[in-house]
Amino acid sequence: MKKYIFNIIIILTVGFTVYSCDEFLDVMPDNRTQLDNPQKIKDLLVTSYPAANYALVAELSGDNLIDNRSENATLRTDAYERMDTELFEWLDVASSTSSDSPYFLWEGYYQSIAAANQVLEAIDKLAASDDETNMDAQKGEALMLRAYCHFMLVNIFAKAYKDEELSKNDLGVTYMTKPETKVLVHYDRNSVEEVYELIAQDIEEGFVLIDDKSYQVPKYHFTKAASAAFASQFYLYKRDYDNVIKYADIV
Repeated sequence: MKKYIFNIIIILTVGFTVYSCDEFLDVMPDNRTQLDNPQKIKDLLVTSYPAANYALVAELSGDNLIDNRSENATLRTDAYERMDTELFEWLDVASSTSSDSPYFLWEGYYQSIAAANQVLEAIDKLAASDDETNMDAQKGEALMLRAYCHFMLVNIFAKAYKDEELSKNDLGVTYMTKPETKVLVHYDRNSVEEVYELIAQDIEEGFVLIDDKSYQVPKYHFTKAASAAFASQFYLYKRDYDNVIKYADIV
């Protein structure tokens, strides 16, 4: 009788465990914040600015350096970091994924873009469910942030903008306009010209929505002046000089 009862207990325990495990595995794990109110959206947006810094990559890839390994060098020595040499020689950086590396820049800017897209989607959903909620200022900030990060990516990882025709033949980067919900997705690269046009769209749509009064500490955000400064810089790269003057005057 004891053996019979013991077997029943084992069967019930195994059955309950399997059922509980199956029920647990049926739920897709998702640790993302549920952006279901204005404050959560603002909190995500304020932490979405990129921590990536392009200064080292740009400086070491430029002409403002001396090759200390050359025959004419006063001090014959190698670079302190292997990554420095790879950047100086325009090689693929395979030695580092740390901060200031191209890998870190790529990840950092696309993480900020992902957050901006999450904010934009949440704002649209909130507006659909609550007509009285006005988050135009946050939408404008997210659009400016998305434009800025794509601008940095295309200028670091693609060829310089030439003009509307020639830049159609140059591969740029993928312009992300919505949150990703899948893993291991194949993305098509936009041309440099397409990236610049999409940046311009985000700037023009976002700039008119920027409201400095919506910020508790404006200097940490895309204020009206900061947004105009970025827009002026972007149009200078694009050689659209009328818009350069327009936004520079606003600054």
